[in-house]
Amino acid sequence: SLIALDMWIDKYPPGVRTKYGRMSDRGRRLRPFVAAAVFIAMLGVPLVGLLVHASRNTDPGFVPAFVFGFLALLTFNVYDLLVFDFLVFSTWQPSWIVLPGTERMAEYRDYGFHVTGFFKGVAFSMVGGLLAAGAAMLL
Repeated sequence: SLIALDMWIDKYPPGVRTKYGRMSDRGRRLRPFVAAAVFIAMLGVPLVGLLVHASRNTDPGFVPAFVFGFLALLTFNVYDLLVFDFLVFSTWQPSWIVLPGTERMAEYRDYGFHVTGFFKGVAFSMVGGLLAAGAAMLL
């Protein structure tokens, strides 16, 4: 398998983390590479959108570039909350989500945990929007 189920153990509810234990060595080795790819994609998408806009039109200016970057990242965040967290993680719970030894734990259905994560993602969206707008202004 190209992934380790426990690679994102710190993104699971506290009860699941406690019962499962420490991240595997495989998860620890793979996580930096996957995290870097996700980070590049998350910031790359708004930046590419801004660069395409700039190549076809005029410079959008910092504030519109920030709003575009923020909304692009916020869209990812909303999708993550509704589809991955609520639908897949909390409702369907496929085997590739459930960590061994934590099957049928009530914490998997802790929607409030995911809402808290969503608000952290809003802050990330703001910072990412600023970074994308700043990079677009430099390029």
